[in-house]
Amino acid sequence: MPRREPPFDAPEPRHRKGRRTSLLLGAAITLATALLMCARPAVFELFERKSLDLRAQFRGEAAPPGNVTIIAIDDASLRRLGRFPWPRRRFARLLDVLAPLKPRLVVLDLIFSEPEADDPLLAEAMARSGNVLLAAYFTFGGPKGPDPPPRSSLRTAAVPVAGGVAPPEADSVTLPVPLLGRNALAVGHINLFPDPDGVVRWEPLLVGYRGRAYASLSLAAAARALELRGTDVTASGGRLHLGPDRRIPLDPFGRTLLHYYGGAGCFPTLSFADVLDGRFDPGLVRGRIVLVGATAVGVYDLRVTPFSPNMPGVEKHAHVISSLLEGRVLRRASFAVNLWILLATGLFFSWAAARSRAAGATAVALGGLAALLVSAAVLYSRLGLWVNVIYPGSNVVAVLIAVLAYKFAVEDRFARRIRRIFSAYVTERVVNELIRSPEMVKLGGLRREITILFCDLRDFTPFSEAHSPEEVVRRLNEFLTAMSEIVLAWDGTLDKFVGDQIVAFWNAPLPQPDHAVRAVACALEMERRLEDLQAGWRAAGKEPLRMGIGLNTGEALVGNIGAEGKKMEYTAIGDTVNLGARVEGLTRWFDVPVLVTRSTAEAVAPRLGRPPLEGVRFESLGEATVKGRRRPVEVFRPIRDQEPAPPSGAGNAAKSSSASPERAEEG
Repeated sequence: MPRREPPFDAPEPRHRKGRRTSLLLGAAITLATALLMCARPAVFELFERKSLDLRAQFRGEAAPPGNVTIIAIDDASLRRLGRFPWPRRRFARLLDVLAPLKPRLVVLDLIFSEPEADDPLLAEAMARSGNVLLAAYFTFGGPKGPDPPPRSSLRTAAVPVAGGVAPPEADSVTLPVPLLGRNALAVGHINLFPDPDGVVRWEPLLVGYRGRAYASLSLAAAARALELRGTDVTASGGRLHLGPDRRIPLDPFGRTLLHYYGGAGCFPTLSFADVLDGRFDPGLVRGRIVLVGATAVGVYDLRVTPFSPNMPGVEKHAHVISSLLEGRVLRRASFAVNLWILLATGLFFSWAAARSRAAGATAVALGGLAALLVSAAVLYSRLGLWVNVIYPGSNVVAVLIAVLAYKFAVEDRFARRIRRIFSAYVTERVVNELIRSPEMVKLGGLRREITILFCDLRDFTPFSEAHSPEEVVRRLNEFLTAMSEIVLAWDGTLDKFVGDQIVAFWNAPLPQPDHAVRAVACALEMERRLEDLQAGWRAAGKEPLRMGIGLNTGEALVGNIGAEGKKMEYTAIGDTVNLGARVEGLTRWFDVPVLVTRSTAEAVAPRLGRPPLEGVRFESLGEATVKGRRRPVEVFRPIRDQEPAPPSGAGNAAKSSSASPERAEEG
């Protein structure tokens, strides 16, 4: 008797081992990606920033709050007023034009660092207005500059800083001339630190100089607009505190992510020359923060942003001031949160991919990537939260590639073995089902109830003696082809051909609860097909052939049996098989085409009268003694009162070998 242990690893343990290996492979890649995220390689950070730009564009433009207006030193003003820079008396005149309209603030995005003859005129205009802010500029990497004088205008930009924030330390500072600085409401720096790809995504709200931190021009303007003074503006614990209510997230360098309302042109803009001439809408100035800066191409104050490749610097200030006042802030998720996202998505996908076939794993990966991208876009749009997508997304792709490579390189070998073993016995559909569910088959020997079918030609030896070998082979091939197609159409396992005999069985390798029904329906279809063949042979003037079919149902040992390492076959052995062969021999004695044992008849009885056995009944032919058994065997003849339904889609099994009786049963 074949041993219980299979000649090679059984599918179910191999399947579990493959899942475990795939899971461990995915987990290892996820941990490697986590270490990579700690190192923050430049290429990953670049794509992460680009993904942030896409999220901003996906969110779309938003209307600014309407509290900022820009007075542009534009190309039209340069044509009318001459080349830039202009005499400072023009700025004094601008302030005098604006003063009666009582703007909330006037922010000059210009550095007046060199004294000029018109400085007293501008200083007097600033004093009359009382709401003018000026720009300063810090230099990094140059020679060390002197400490600012005690009464320097820079003091108005000082911000107390506690732990958690360490702004970059500048080496020197360029300030407005003292006369103008003393008459300014406040001074703020206009430094920018674009990312390596040249895009301005961060606002350096704070810059360090000589042990103190100083506010940007945008922050100084927002603080004055909120009427905050002195210690009302502080930085600590990764937050900038704008009074008691506003908290602006800061990175360790004192920067905050820029919230852009859109591209260039979001804010109402007036031409400098038009304002001097009084040709503008006063409503765009009254009670607003007015920013004065260059937008002309020749002045070279253009910035690259997620929305625009050429946004004027003064408009960047407008975005920062409006978002600070409106409380629209962005923040990047902490490293811990991003690490959790990476581990959660990576381990979940590793688990899912390990339990799926290639197509399923790919579908899960695509679905997971889509969910990750949509979630990141929603978090950005609704909560202003920047979470990583490149690290977890790349990790999912890497895990997918690794798991698929493993499945194709390792598990596919098992699929090829299953196909090599079973393709000669069952249909392609059954082979594919075995590959999809390898736990459903065990190679090497498994006890299972089956229904066995033996089909043999009668009087074939005299026929062979009376005809040429070529005619015998042609007729035999025609018969075996037609009958084997019917067996496969009813999802039978084609065991072997022994001369002119066909051996087939049901309920292995795949479980088939209705195996006896399938076998009987197959036998009746074979009987009908032989009648068609006989009619054709008679019409061609050839001698017709007859056959006998015997069916038996019972327990047998089914598996890959033979000489290990030399020749093995998937077959069934046991007393059930032997009795099936004897019953086929009884068809000659009773002179009927099909006989079944009582065990088969009892298994089929509940389904008689229903598809695929409508119009079928059993007639007992009594008992008969067979070789090798002491007790006689009762046999039954299945009789058709009407044509049985063939497998759905098969019609005549000779026309299709891929149909299944399951669909016929549903009808």
